[in-house]
Amino acid sequence: MTIGRDRPGVLNAVMLAAALLGAGLFVAVERKARLPLVRLEALKNPALSMSLAMSLLVAMVMMTTLVVGPFYLSRSLLMGTGAMGLALSVGPLTAALIALPAGRLVDRVGARGITITGLVGAATGCVSLAILPETFGILGYVVPVAVMTAGYALFQTANNTVVMQSTSQDQGGVVSGLLSLSRNLGLVTGASLLGTVFAFASRALEPGATETIAVASATRATFAMAAIPIFAALLMAGRMPKGDVNRNAFRRLKPALPQAAARIHDLRTHFGAGRL
Repeated sequence: MTIGRDRPGVLNAVMLAAALLGAGLFVAVERKARLPLVRLEALKNPALSMSLAMSLLVAMVMMTTLVVGPFYLSRSLLMGTGAMGLALSVGPLTAALIALPAGRLVDRVGARGITITGLVGAATGCVSLAILPETFGILGYVVPVAVMTAGYALFQTANNTVVMQSTSQDQGGVVSGLLSLSRNLGLVTGASLLGTVFAFASRALEPGATETIAVASATRATFAMAAIPIFAALLMAGRMPKGDVNRNAFRRLKPALPQAAARIHDLRTHFGAGRL
């Protein structure tokens, strides 16, 4: 997906086909394996499969800020290296500050509501970057990016909770790996796909357009395209069953309940019911 500087060619198609073939072979082997690495039937759980898909889609969009942002800040807003670095640090700093309260919000409000709230915030920031002109200056970039990354932090915290509570205890490590894989696939896909959109959009203007105008227009077009995966993830979040997380969390605890009851009975017998 990333080979070649002008446009995709035969080698890109061959490598993409090889990647799809490898994925298909992996699925075929896992279906026949007596002890599969990934239990494919677990992906039939809508909470798990949709959460993994949303993680991929949102990661695609977040990568856009890292790929397109430096070009916009340096070539459209004409910022220096130091100022550009400070502007780019706003997103990660916002995500770090939101992460702790996001975990507490998930515990109090619930994962589904925070997932939707985070996606709405990310969509708002993305659309703002697509429609705000460069005349707003640095604030027209930094503020939407802060809103987007704050929404991403909320989404990521809630989505991780849904994923880990929607699987059995013995598959927790594998599912955690799948979550990281979906996120990394989203980052790689976003860097290549939306980077290509930015490159094509910057060349689509009339020959007389200056580089400043071309980069600003391409940035808006790229974030307009990036809003599509966000809205797709938002539709998925709206269709997720409300009670899946709680039911699956209870299902994970249910096998341990008889042992816990027996242990309590032994303690009461040993120490005496009144004293316990």
